[in-house]
Amino acid sequence: MSLTNLRYLSLSLFKNCEQLLPLGKLQSLEYLQIGGMHGVKRVGNEFLGVESDTNGSSVIAFPKLRELKFSYMEELEEWDFGTATKGEIIIMPRLSCLIIFGCFKLKALPDLLLQKTTLQKLHIWGGCPIFRERYREETGEDWPKIRHIPNIEIE
Repeated sequence: MSLTNLRYLSLSLFKNCEQLLPLGKLQSLEYLQIGGMHGVKRVGNEFLGVESDTNGSSVIAFPKLRELKFSYMEELEEWDFGTATKGEIIIMPRLSCLIIFGCFKLKALPDLLLQKTTLQKLHIWGGCPIFRERYREETGEDWPKIRHIPNIEIE
């Protein structure tokens, strides 16, 4: 079975999963929803599915992804692409909607995603207390990073 043309993927309730799969390799994926993976504490380069050393060639992770939703990732604390942000790896160039729901321990969103001019909607709901302060309109320390996004909802 080939997943080359897969456009929609929803993964949920893999409670013992500790690391996300390299889903960035799915070249046609447009919508991705991941939820209930209580063992995942960090999202990093492994999620992109590309090597950090690209030998100078440009690589695109999630080239067609438009919407990404993380929900009930109760142990998720860190989301960082680290070495992947050094210029040779392009990450989610078409992302227009980012939804975070019930990620109680998550401390920050990757600057790389927040600064995208394609991002039209950012919704953070369901008990993400750190975000209420961090991205508070006009006064939050990271408000300048998201002020360009037209549709922002932070509960």
